[in-house]
Amino acid sequence: MKSKIFIVLTLLLILISILLFGKGQPFNLSLPINAERFNQFGGFMAGLLSGASLILLIFTYNETKIQTFENSFYNHLQINDSITLALRNNSKEIEKLNNVDYKNLFLNNFCSTIQMQQDQDECYSYEKMNAANDYFEITYRILHVRHKYKNELEQFYKDYNWQIGHYIRSFISIVKLISESKFAANGHQYIRILKARSSNDELRLLFYYILGVQNQDKKCSLAKLFSKYDLFDDLTELIKDGDMDSYRNILKNCK
Repeated sequence: MKSKIFIVLTLLLILISILLFGKGQPFNLSLPINAERFNQFGGFMAGLLSGASLILLIFTYNETKIQTFENSFYNHLQINDSITLALRNNSKEIEKLNNVDYKNLFLNNFCSTIQMQQDQDECYSYEKMNAANDYFEITYRILHVRHKYKNELEQFYKDYNWQIGHYIRSFISIVKLISESKFAANGHQYIRILKARSSNDELRLLFYYILGVQNQDKKCSLAKLFSKYDLFDDLTELIKDGDMDSYRNILKNCK
C-alpha cells in the first residue's frame, strides 16, 4: 500500500513539474542551463517533496497505530477465547452444574409454589429438561430459573462470579478497547468478529449481568457501551418478557 502511494506521488510530482516548468517545450540537453529557472524548479521540487514526505509520514503513523490496535484486539480476543474454552472443557464442573446446582433449584416441588399457571408450566418444563452439554447453556438455565421464578438475579452473579467473572470482564474489556480507540475506524467490524465467536447463551449472560449491576453509574456506562454497537439486538426473542424494556429504560434514564 505504501509503495503504491509513493509511486502515485512521484508521478504526480513529475506531471506537475512538466506542466509548470516545461511550458510545452520538449527537453533539449544541448541547450545551456537556465540557472534562474533551475533554481526555481529546485525550490519547487524541494517544497513538493517535503509535503509528500509529510503526507507519507502521517499515513505511516496512522497505519502503525491501526496495526497496533489490531494486534491488541486480537490478543484480547485470544485471551477471551482461552477463557471460554477452559469453561467449556471443564466437564466436571458442567456435570456438577447439571446434577447439583440445577436440580437443587427444583427441590421440595418448587414449581408448584409458583402462582401464575403459565410460569408454573414453564418451570416444570425446565425441570424436565435433559442435561446440557455446554457450560454456558447450563449456566444460563440456572440464571433463567433463579431470575424469573426466584427473583435472584443479583445473587446469581455473586454466587457464580468466581466462575464467569473473568469471562465477563474479558468480554467487556474488548468492547471498551474498540470503543476507546480512535484507530478502530469501523468499530462494528470488530464487534461482528467478537459476536461471531459468542453463543446466544454467552450474550444473554452479559445482558443480564448489566441488568443486575447495582451501581447506577456503572450500569449506565455498560448499557451505553453495549448499545453503541447493538450487541443485544439479535436477542429480542430470547430475552425474558419485559427485560429488554428494562434495558431500554436504563438507556433512557442515563445522563
